[in-house]
Amino acid sequence: MVLREPVLVLFLVLLLPLAGCVQEVVRPPVLEFSTGACTRSIEPYLPPEAGILETVWENESTFRADGFVKTYCGGAEISGDYALSGNTITLLYNITTPGPITRCLCAHGVMFRITGLPQGEYRVVMEKR
Repeated sequence: MVLREPVLVLFLVLLLPLAGCVQEVVRPPVLEFSTGACTRSIEPYLPPEAGILETVWENESTFRADGFVKTYCGGAEISGDYALSGNTITLLYNITTPGPITRCLCAHGVMFRITGLPQGEYRVVMEKR
């Protein structure tokens, strides 16, 4: 029975330096991006080309920004991404037109949902990539 305590103490002494090596895996926030059909609720021919309509925290780690991007009516594809720098979230969008385009303009709703972001006060901006 006397042998148990020194073995336990030795085990703890050897384990203690390893305690700093165990780290929680931190995953980067994940973006879900979607676009909507052409909407007439936003005037497509007046500036700006894009904008943020609303920002909201859906829960303690999910941030959502709803906005719009103006494109040509036919064939335009919108993609989205984000960048995080300090307390600034930059919502990035890109417009590609793989085929022929029309002469009319259209405003599309866009939604940026970022999951895994620590809740806080952020400055939110939207930029074309």
